[in-house]
Amino acid sequence: MLELFIFVTTMAVFFLSSFLQTLFVSNSRKKIANFLKRESVSLQEIYQQYYFRKNINKLDFEELWIEVANALCLQPEKLKPTDKFGQDIGVAKWDDSESLDLLDELAFARQKKIIGKNIDLPILTVDDYIMYFTSGIFNK
Repeated sequence: MLELFIFVTTMAVFFLSSFLQTLFVSNSRKKIANFLKRESVSLQEIYQQYYFRKNINKLDFEELWIEVANALCLQPEKLKPTDKFGQDIGVAKWDDSESLDLLDELAFARQKKIIGKNIDLPILTVDDYIMYFTSGIFNK
């Protein structure tokens, strides 16, 4: 009787984990498909619409924007400032977070180079990343 219970429980856990993994992969595929369907917007247009009025240096903007896109293996023209890391973007590898880890490493290296240490601040969106590294916070 105990053996039957263990067998049934093991099978239930196996099927539940398989179902959840399938659901996760399906959701990731949808996010990737939706991202790829986006209209491409030039970096010039993104800069003019979101960052020009904030007095962000255009070369700094382009460097950071492309850094994010390259780290996440995404097309820079498809990114949006409001894209959330790990939700809207950062699922390019479908089932792991290696690309987000790479972006974290790049951000920490940039902090270390500029101020000599790492500060753990919540950078949730592409806009957060751009604003954090162009805000002048390091010049104080």
